[in-house]
Amino acid sequence: MRCNDCVLLAQQAAEKALKALLLKCCRKLIRIHELTDLIKNIRKCGLRVPEYMKLAARELEPHYEASRYPDVTTYFFQCVECQVAYDTYTPEISEYCIDQAEKIVRWVVNEIKSLR
Repeated sequence: MRCNDCVLLAQQAAEKALKALLLKCCRKLIRIHELTDLIKNIRKCGLRVPEYMKLAARELEPHYEASRYPDVTTYFFQCVECQVAYDTYTPEISEYCIDQAEKIVRWVVNEIKSLR
């Protein structure tokens, strides 16, 4: 699997997890890809979102377009660990993004369990 595919799937896992939480706690489905906007909507429903979650979302968010669309190869963005374009994803960047997605998914699972 190519590194950009891993990054995209990490972002998607985080996005789907946040949407599941939003659906569970607010009975609301929003058709957006921006993780930070999903977190804002979760906060509007009354859930407290830890700072590390906001950081993980900010780190993953730019990778949705950069890892998915080859025509965005000239689009560079800044994240804490890297500056990359579509064709320069490395295994290290992929691992970093997977770690950020795992933080989000773990937090969401715990929040959904606490809502029961």
